[in-house]
Amino acid sequence: MEELKELHNEAYENSRIYKAKLKAFHDKNLIRKSFDENQKHDKDSKKKKLVFR
Repeated sequence: MEELKELHNEAYENSRIYKAKLKAFHDKNLIRKSFDENQKHDKDSKKKKLVFR
């Protein structure tokens, strides 16, 4: 029974480490966008790109 608890704890710790590494990877690769006050923005551009199947 103790061995089963150890395996469970190791699996939990491994998944926690994996999640932290994955989050760091995604955060590092995010592209920050900046907009100027005078820059035009088409609010509907995202809607036009959506394709429903």
